[in-house]
Amino acid sequence: MKTLTQKSYAQLIEGAEALLTDANGDALVLKLVDDVIVKKIEWQKKLRAKLYPRVKRFAVKSRRLRAMGFNSAKVVDLFDCPEMRCGVVLYEMVPGEELIQKLERSDIETKRRILKKVAGYYGELNNNGVYCSPTHFRNIMIDEQLNLGLIDVHNIDFRPWRLGMDARARNFRRVFKYAEHSAQVIECGAEQFFVEYMNCCRLSDRQRNKFLQRLRKNVPIFFSGEQFVS
Repeated sequence: MKTLTQKSYAQLIEGAEALLTDANGDALVLKLVDDVIVKKIEWQKKLRAKLYPRVKRFAVKSRRLRAMGFNSAKVVDLFDCPEMRCGVVLYEMVPGEELIQKLERSDIETKRRILKKVAGYYGELNNNGVYCSPTHFRNIMIDEQLNLGLIDVHNIDFRPWRLGMDARARNFRRVFKYAEHSAQVIECGAEQFFVEYMNCCRLSDRQRNKFLQRLRKNVPIFFSGEQFVS
């Protein structure tokens, strides 16, 4: 992996648009004038992170998702930046806008159509063994044809089998950690969303009961007692 100095990084991002900043106002994700995305990923102190840096994980996992048929970031280049104690990944942006932005400005029928597709999308990921903990509604892109794609992938895990019911429920706990995202599902019908998910996953009656039991424990915001909120 190539090394990038702080001076070279400053030259690289000159004129770029900041898309995401941290609490101190430092840009974490930027868009260059040629629409290539620059993402800074901080070093971790763990030994595994030193042997297998997070930027490399980003590239490997993005490539694997694309090979499985899921649209994801196409990595252009990777850098190690010791002076800033981070890695830097350059990638081609997935077309579209953030899913939450699309939902927030859509009418109720369009929202329902989008969320039906999103439920099926999570089902396809989980059925292919993808534990997609960072795939909340800001990390999924959606275009005008309602095609979906993933952008923040370095924390995604791959299992050699379909996810079990416990893992699926825990996955949704991470997906719906933001109240504004779960509110979109509640507005359009949480029961409808998860029924669509279970249909896509082709869960048996026994699996559905177990999944819903685990789901109530992991994301209780969608439930009132034993029933979905309405």
